[in-house]
Amino acid sequence: MFKSWRERRANNVAREYFQKGDYPNAILAVRKTLQYNQMNVEAWRLAVEISEKQGTSDVIFYQQHLANVQPTFENRLKFIQLAVKYRAFREAEAVIDKVGAEGGKSPEFLELAAQVARRTGNATKAKYYLMSLVSLQPSNNNARFELAQLRLLEGVAENKPSIRAEIRNLATDPALRSRALALLLSDSLQAQNSSESLDLADQLAGSADDVATNDVLVAEAYRRFAPSRFKVYLAQLEQRFATDPQKVIILTNYLIGNDMAADTRKWIDTLDKKTKESEGVQVTYAYSLLIQKDWQALEDYLRAAKWTENEYARYALLAYCYRVAGRDREFNEAWKLAVIEVGNNLRRLQTLLAQVTSWNWQEQRFDLLWKRFMLEPNNHSIRNQLIVWERSRGNTAGLNRIFARIVEADPNDTDSKNNYAYTSMLLGINTDRAYRSAHEAYQSNPKNAFYATTEALSLYRQGKYQEALDIMQGMGVAALTVPERIMLQSIILIATGRFDEGASMAMPLKVDGFLPEERRLLTDAMASVEKARREQGSAARLAALTSANSASPDRKSWLRILPPALAEKPTVEMELAESLYASDDYKNLQASVQTGNWANRDFLRQAILAYAQRQQGRPSEADNTWRIAVASAGTRAANFSALAELAHRWGWNQEYIELLSRIYQRDPGDTKAFAELIEHYTKNNQTADLARVYQLRVDAGPNDDDAKARFAYFSLLTNTNVSRAYVLAKEAYDAAPSDAFRTKVYAFSLYKQSRTGDAVQLVDKLSGGKERGPLQLSLVKAALAAQQNQLKEAQTLLGEFDTSSALPEEAALADSIAKTIRTKDS
Repeated sequence: MFKSWRERRANNVAREYFQKGDYPNAILAVRKTLQYNQMNVEAWRLAVEISEKQGTSDVIFYQQHLANVQPTFENRLKFIQLAVKYRAFREAEAVIDKVGAEGGKSPEFLELAAQVARRTGNATKAKYYLMSLVSLQPSNNNARFELAQLRLLEGVAENKPSIRAEIRNLATDPALRSRALALLLSDSLQAQNSSESLDLADQLAGSADDVATNDVLVAEAYRRFAPSRFKVYLAQLEQRFATDPQKVIILTNYLIGNDMAADTRKWIDTLDKKTKESEGVQVTYAYSLLIQKDWQALEDYLRAAKWTENEYARYALLAYCYRVAGRDREFNEAWKLAVIEVGNNLRRLQTLLAQVTSWNWQEQRFDLLWKRFMLEPNNHSIRNQLIVWERSRGNTAGLNRIFARIVEADPNDTDSKNNYAYTSMLLGINTDRAYRSAHEAYQSNPKNAFYATTEALSLYRQGKYQEALDIMQGMGVAALTVPERIMLQSIILIATGRFDEGASMAMPLKVDGFLPEERRLLTDAMASVEKARREQGSAARLAALTSANSASPDRKSWLRILPPALAEKPTVEMELAESLYASDDYKNLQASVQTGNWANRDFLRQAILAYAQRQQGRPSEADNTWRIAVASAGTRAANFSALAELAHRWGWNQEYIELLSRIYQRDPGDTKAFAELIEHYTKNNQTADLARVYQLRVDAGPNDDDAKARFAYFSLLTNTNVSRAYVLAKEAYDAAPSDAFRTKVYAFSLYKQSRTGDAVQLVDKLSGGKERGPLQLSLVKAALAAQQNQLKEAQTLLGEFDTSSALPEEAALADSIAKTIRTKDS
């Protein structure tokens, strides 16, 4: 009860606003009713009345819904009228098909239905409706003429005499005379009948109707069959049309289409300014320049112009200029702007599509076909052209996009749903949805070979190989002759372990016509066959080696070096490599690991290959292979540790240290790696690397004051991270002021900051004595003395400094101080 009252109230409010002329609020009130109840007939009817007063195309939407909730003949007829008015012919066609016997008794319906059928390109339906209309109204000359025109255009030779006779009879009707004569003249021109064409042209030229297209038709008759009359008649037309832009456009299009672009250009140049400023005239003038190939004049003209309705054409013509000149960047920009200007306007889109088709611009043509397809996904002609195009390019993603759009527009299109599922699985995207769609299509018709193929691929992708094979083998012999199905059956056989059978089935296949992802499926399957065959060969060789060599636990082994997680369950190929490694058969070892794939242990294969190469005196190859091994190890610490252990066991010190460095970067808590790195870098005087390692340690343990001091000192020596070094040197000192090493580091930090006095106070507390290694007190004091210009004391302190055990940067500092002393002494 309350709901009904609420709807009535909203409708009453809407009608009050409507009667006051407040249409925006009226339509809002109606929409409120429709939110309550989509089946409220009065609300839909009100919405139609309001939108009619507003003059908006929304009226189609409201009338369509009114015809749905109240499907009377009157409501449907009005919808068809509105759809024709707003050029929504496809929507009108759908409603026409729903009209029953009442339509056959309504002349207005039959006339509209014929008009819609012609607009949608269905001549057969149009004839049917016109014949029905003529049957109802035998005196309806318009309907008789339209029917005769359709029959004449069919081109059936034996019917032409009677049809032409009918049209000549209709020409006696003054309202149809010009149209009938023009139709007859057009047919005569097509038949190359000169005498009849000239006779009809003379009659049409003498008619009172001022129709430019008829005048052009007369001109064409004279051009073909009476050239001497053509020039005179053309001059008359040019004079008559000169002030009418629409007639100028019709005549110039005719002239351009008949290789008279130069005449067009000259004539337009003589027209008055107002006519020449008409956008349509400017477009035809631009095309005349295009036909004459006056590229510079065309570019200059287009650049100076600014069109409204045809701006897309201006950019397209500019793109043509740039393409001819080889200016690719400007061409691409102009073409993009042309497509943008087209927008969603189907008329512009179709016009530009026809133009680029005539220019033979394949890629641009399909750009526009894509745009039109997205607007009209149910247009079978467009979708089929796109499917053929993307298939020829091997563009699986493009095909998938096509089928996705079709399914979005029509979820009940099972063929497209099946194709969407197939391409999705090839691409490896939206697989869950693809599996469901494939199964739904297959369940709807298990005997459909296309649906069965997709379902088999779905089961294969899910690892259900036997079920997939059962479906494939359940198809008929004819269905299994299709190359894609042969390919699918072969890879499924291989997946079930029937390698030889699957491989032999795949061998004759020519894969050129396959999609890239289909070829990849076959390539991967054949690779697994090769791997299986290699493993069989490796097993045989391994058996021979095992019988020839003892399996002593003391024998040379790279597998035993590995951590258990990597060494357990070795493949046959790994065990073969182990046996060849143990027997120092480097040549065969290299051959056995040169190819193949050890899955997540493939970095080990690369490492063994590098070892075999180096053992055969090929260091450059070995270095490259080792780098691949390290890169293949990924980010797992265990993999790096395994490589490090191999490098250490083989005595590859540089590679070992590099791996330790990688390990420590990932895990600064690895004390073993830290200790070995510090020992190595200290032994080799690599100060910058010492700073780097200690930086990692400080970053991982902010409370490690000893690491702070050492990082600070090595950073100050190498002049890196200086600001941070100053801070950490003081923090380390403050944490333990009695620690001699930290005191010296802090004093050195103050020296670097030219705070000599503060630094001297610190080092004076420290006792001297003979020192060796990094951070000798004598060097710090010498530096401070030189900074205070106490040259003799600095000289004495340098004498106590042991250069041979110092770091390179410390030795360089000592040399610098000595040089300063010598300079000042001189």
